[in-house]
Amino acid sequence: MVYEFLDHKSDVYVRVASPSLSRAFEDAAAAAFEVMLEQGSVRCKKTIDLRVDATDIEQLLYMWVDRLLYHFDAEGFALARAEVRSLRRARSGGFSLSARLHGEDYDPGVHGQKVGVKAMTYSLMSISRGASGRAELRFVLDI
Repeated sequence: MVYEFLDHKSDVYVRVASPSLSRAFEDAAAAAFEVMLEQGSVRCKKTIDLRVDATDIEQLLYMWVDRLLYHFDAEGFALARAEVRSLRRARSGGFSLSARLHGEDYDPGVHGQKVGVKAMTYSLMSISRGASGRAELRFVLDI
């Protein structure tokens, strides 16, 4: 498993370890949706193209997960998988992420209903890369 849920008193603390930063962002999306529903039951029936811009990499992670939660809460979009097409440093010094989300309309009878996630947070957030380029993300979801 590329993500795990760590101990936390009241929220969901997520650790993602992936071969690259782009893959880590994809895996963070999977972890966030696994908290809310049975992600393995979601089929790829529709797509959403998404772009996120941020001033730094931590804000990019925050805004990425926040936008995913928006699509679930406001549009009823259940994520099967996220495909990060580009994640790069912008000329302005910030960061930019472009992705395609694959999934379908949420149906609690099909996808289950686990814990509601209220928001992404900056609490305990860290983003690091090992010498091999492997990326590790840690973040907390407010439930």
